[in-house]
This record gives sequence, C-alpha cells and structure tokens, in this order.
Amino acid sequence: MSLLALVRKNLLVASRNKRFWATLVVLPLILAVAAGLVTNSVSFLNVSPFAITSPAVWGDLSPSTKLPILLDSPVVDSIEWRKQFWSRYPHVTPAPDGVRIFANISDLAAAEFDSHANDTTFPGGYRVHNASGSLEEVTAVTVTVMYAPDSPLVLPLMVKDLVATVLAWRTGNESGPAPVLRETQAPVNNKHVDAAFTWGLFGPLMMSYAIGFFVAGYTTVIVDEKVSGTKELLLLMGCPIGTWWASFFVVHYGIWLVVAGGSLGIVYSFGLVVVTNNTVLAPVLFLLVSGAALILCSYLLSFLFDTAENCARVVRIIVSLIVILPYVLITVILHNPSSPALQTALCVLPTYALYRGWTLLGLYIYTRAPITPGTLLAAHNQLIQLIGVQLAVSLGAALAIYVLDMRSRAAATASSMVAADPESGPCELPATADADVVAEAVRVAAAECLDPLRVVGVTKAYGSGEERKVANKAVSFGIAQSEVLGILGPNGAGKSTLLKIVSRAHAPDSGAVVLDGRLGVCSQQNSLWDELTGREHLEIFAAVKGVPSAAVPAAIAELAEVTGLAEHLAARTETYSGGTKRKLALALAFLGDPPVVTLDEPSCGLDPASRHAMWSIIQALQPGKTILLTTHAMDEAEALCSRVAMLVGGELKCIGPIQHLKSKFGASVRIEVTAPDDVAVDAIQADVAAAFPAARLDHEHFGTLVYSIPRATAVLPDLLRTLLHAVVDVHNVVDYSISQSSLEQVFLRLCRQSEDDA
Repeated sequence: MSLLALVRKNLLVASRNKRFWATLVVLPLILAVAAGLVTNSVSFLNVSPFAITSPAVWGDLSPSTKLPILLDSPVVDSIEWRKQFWSRYPHVTPAPDGVRIFANISDLAAAEFDSHANDTTFPGGYRVHNASGSLEEVTAVTVTVMYAPDSPLVLPLMVKDLVATVLAWRTGNESGPAPVLRETQAPVNNKHVDAAFTWGLFGPLMMSYAIGFFVAGYTTVIVDEKVSGTKELLLLMGCPIGTWWASFFVVHYGIWLVVAGGSLGIVYSFGLVVVTNNTVLAPVLFLLVSGAALILCSYLLSFLFDTAENCARVVRIIVSLIVILPYVLITVILHNPSSPALQTALCVLPTYALYRGWTLLGLYIYTRAPITPGTLLAAHNQLIQLIGVQLAVSLGAALAIYVLDMRSRAAATASSMVAADPESGPCELPATADADVVAEAVRVAAAECLDPLRVVGVTKAYGSGEERKVANKAVSFGIAQSEVLGILGPNGAGKSTLLKIVSRAHAPDSGAVVLDGRLGVCSQQNSLWDELTGREHLEIFAAVKGVPSAAVPAAIAELAEVTGLAEHLAARTETYSGGTKRKLALALAFLGDPPVVTLDEPSCGLDPASRHAMWSIIQALQPGKTILLTTHAMDEAEALCSRVAMLVGGELKCIGPIQHLKSKFGASVRIEVTAPDDVAVDAIQADVAAAFPAARLDHEHFGTLVYSIPRATAVLPDLLRTLLHAVVDVHNVVDYSISQSSLEQVFLRLCRQSEDDA
C-alpha cells in the first residue's frame, strides 16, 4: 500500500515538473529524430572511383620469381577456381571461412552479384579486362573490384591481394615496362554500409548526449528529497527504506522505458539499419538492462552531494567525461581501439556502455554481420557481453546502496528499540547531577515504568580523539500518556541529536529508547513537496502510516477542521504561507492517531498571532497523546508543557513541572510597583528600601519600579504582607505584583552555571 502511494507521489511530482519532462523525455526524443535525419541525409562513402597506379615504385623493385597469372585459360565463376587461385599464390591472405570471393565475374555474374548484395556469402569478386595474350606480351592488366558495400572491410583485403599479385607477376626484363594495376571501385548497393558508417559517426553520440540529463535528473531528485527532509520524514513515519528506493526506481524506470521505446520507434521509422537489419531483440534487450544500471548508478551518485544545485551541475560534467575519457584512454593512451576486451571492461560505466551499445549495433551492420536471434546470445557477441556487464553493474550498485543507506538505518532502528535492562539500575550520572534528574533516571530504568516513551541512559558522540564531541550524555526521561515534555536548551545543546535518536534516525552509542507504538513527527523544517496539494500530502502519508483506505477521508476531514486547513487542501503547497505549511506539517504528524508525537519547534518562524493559533491546535490534538517538544521559546513551553527538561552541553540539568523549577532554581523574587500620579517616586523608593533591605532596583520606567530580592531571604507570604503594609497602603498604590523568577531566568541561570563549570 505504501509503495503504491509513493509511486503515485513520484509520478505526480514528476508530471507537474515541466523542466523534468523537458530534459528527461522531450530532449532525448528530439535527439533521436536528429540522429535519424543525419544518418539518412549525410553520405560519406559514396566517393569517386580511384586508381592504384604506381609504376615508379614497382619498377624499382627487384625481380621476383616468375609466377604465371591465370590469364591463358577460360575463367569461370566457381569456388573451385577461387581455391586454385589462392593455392597458386600462397602469399595472398586467405578469405575467411564461409566467405566466397570470386576471382572473375562476367557481366551475367555481376548482375547476379548485385542481386545478392545483402547476402553475407557474396562479399566481393574481380573482373579481369584485357586478359588475352601470353604472359610475356601483357604489360598491364585492369581489374575491376566488385564488392558488397555492406562489407567494406573486404575491399582493403582484395586490394592488398591484388597488389601482392602484381609484385609477384614480374618479367625478367627490368628495362621493359613495369606492369601496372589499375583498380576501379564498383560499389554495389551502397545504401546500408553508408547508413551504418554515418550512424557510427553521429548516432551513438546523439543518442547518448541526453544521458547526462538523465543521470543529473535522477540524481538530483534523490538529493533534493534528502536535503528537503521529505525522505527522513517518510522513514520516521514508518516507510521502509527499501520501499522508498523502490518507488523511485519504478517511476524512473518507467520513464526510461517510455523514452527508450520512443527513441527506438523513431530510429525504426527512419529505417535505420541498426534496427531494421539487426534483430529487434538486440536493441530492446540492450536498452532494458542498460536503463536499470544507469538509474541505480545515478542513485549511487546521490550519496556524494548535499545540495541539489551542485549535483545537477557537477553530474553533467562527470557524465560527459565518462563518455569521452574511455575513448581517449583506448585510442590515444593505449593505442588499442580494436580491443573488444578493453571496450567491454570499460562498460562498467553505464553512460559509456550506452554509447558503446549503440556503436556496436551499427558496427555489426558495417562489418556485414547483422545480429540475428541465433547470434545474439553467442558468447563471442560483444553486445551480449556488454549486457552481461550491465547486469553485474546493476547488482553491484544495488548492493552498494544497501550498504550505504539501508544497513545503517536498520542498525539505528534496532539499536534504538532495545529495551532497558531492569537489573542495570540508573545510568551513571555526574556527581553534581540534580536530584530530580537522578530520580527520573531511576524511575525510567525500573521494570514497572510503563511510559509510552522512555529514554534510558542515551549517550551519543561524534568524531574521535580531540575532535570528539559528546552530543548527549546519559540522558534519561520518560513521558506518560497525555503528557507533554518540553526540552529546552541553547543552540548546540544536543536537542536535535536527541530527537533523531528518539525517532530512530540515529543510533545511540549506549542506552536505549523504548517506544510503544507508532510515531508521529513534526520536524522544524517544512518537509513538503511543492508540486502536491495538501490533500495529496495527507493521502500519501495516510497510506505510509497504514491508515485503512476507508478511514482516510474522515481522518483528513477531522484534521482539516481542527487545523483550519479545509480551505487550503485543494491548493499546491508552493502557494501556502509559512503558517499554513506549519499547520500541514502538524496535521501530518497527528495523522493516523499515533500514540507518540515529536514536535521540533512547531511555531518556529511564525508571527505572534500565528504562534498562539498553533498552540491552540496542539492543545486540541494533545489529549491522549505522548508528546516530546523542543523549543527555544519559554512562553511556548509554559503554554504547552506539563513538564520541562533543560538540556545544556548534552546533559540534563533539571526536569520537572515548570512551577517546581521556578521555585527550585529561581534566584530571586520580583517586586513591581507603579507609583500613583500624585506620589513621588523617591518616597516609594525610600519605603521599599526600608522594608526590604536586600532589594535591588533593577530598573525604573515612567513611575514603575522593578526590584529583585534574593530568594534566600524571601518568603512569598511575608513579602506580600510587608509590601502591602509598608508601601501599598501608605502610598495608595493600586498597581503592584510579586512574582517568582521566570522560566527564562531559570534557563539563563543554568546555562551560566554550566559555562562556569566548564
């Protein structure tokens, strides 16, 4: 169910991204059309006939043994004559097995040859002119070379043989004229070889040019999900990591099939020989396997980048180099362009493998050996070797992804869900630890503790040696049902690390987190997809959380009413204000009625009115939930939290109800008096100083006096009676107050103490 939901999400995001479709679908199809147009319109092999006339060179050569050329007897077009010809001149390279090269072709035979130009058994032949007379009387022979242009490599073989024959055919008279061989090309049916040659120059390059956009597009999508926090959020909400990867592969492979199939159809519509002369199974199998390797290696590249912008720019450069560098290595550095083994080995790079595959499809036509269903699976077939390499690359890339991502997350999940050992007692705490912190550690370590969320002795450090930094040190606390525990702390105190451990994104070095039931997460970052609507977000996360399909509409309607999202559900989140995005993030956290919810600064970045509205929503959703909240705002903690824990330097400095912490850690009592208009401020100051000798005037502003009295010398009931008797009644003061230290003052005091201890 979650896989289908994520596939739907990826399809929606891709379909609404115009740039994605332009670069990954439209551009490759345009380049396929361009490859077809160029291949069919540009000709390189239809050149003028040439002649080999080099009497000066041949005349300088020493006489060789007289070898009579077979000109004095009738020449017939037969295999037997060909065998006699090659046996008469053993220095001539034999033709390949199964290939017939005719020694002399009459006009009738030439016509027959032309009609069989596409037959691999008719690659070439000779027509001998002016072949009458004895050997001693002949001074020049004209030979017309007939060859099938679909096998152009036969031409140099035949010319080589003829040159060798001329060198062997020498008279003993050095002063006489040297024999001259005039060779004229007589191409037969040049269409296929010309198309194959032109395809080899342009086709693979054009078809492979879009690969850079494919790889960059796939890699950027993965990096963007990681950077935006949507991947992390899905995993924290219960999505299996394998399902997340599979959802992208299904969509991206589907897009690849559309583009590859469209490109193949375009090539076929142009009648290009790479498709029409080879079995169609060859390009289909090649593209099916190469696409999988390309996509998985793109995913592997995503682990190298932290920003989508750098990824898109750098990956295109990398892909271009991967296509060019193997060619430079083979031809320029190693001077071995014809090594099939080296070419196949370099196909571990999927982008070069695509280039090489398209090249091979044309090369088999060019060398007069098109791929048939029978030869496709032959072990010596370079294309099937390339396909085998790509299968191995796909498996290797999938394994590497597992090692880099899945295994680490599986370890984190397993470590963070280990239950505390009831026999171990409380974790080791500093001797200076607060009594409430020690008592909480003992409570959560006890077997009878049944809090839905328990953090037991969690310690987490990063780095090693002098670089080692302890983010959390022996942190222990529990949160009961229907309770909200607020974690307060300065920047760098370890709050984010603690939340990641609680949500199973990171594994602790020691200790455990015991979580009863599913988890809802509201991260500080608005991890949303701009292309999706609010309703689509809720439907996707409902599927990920396992909400039954029949219950989804009612759950969405209820959350929309509580959060005030009803009028925004049909709009894409890219149009949402900051406050509306936070409401949607909050709704996603509470969707599916999870028993435990973590809220990371839920009102961060909101104006005062929106903050108070957010607090009201949380209070409405809170009953029955166990909530862990982190915040910098003391008023937010006082408005929402049942208890507060202060984390400084990775350690819990205090934990308990807010009023308890104020009473325990407040350094002073605050007295505020506003003088009536007809009473001099100096008179009130004198009476306060006499009534409260230890009082310190913190500030005076337009008749309002604010004093602080050390808590050690202050008892609230006594302070109130003294204030009323000595000041308020005497001067008819109507505006006055006595209060404890604020939560912020307690927080600042503990932070200063921690700095002093350090």
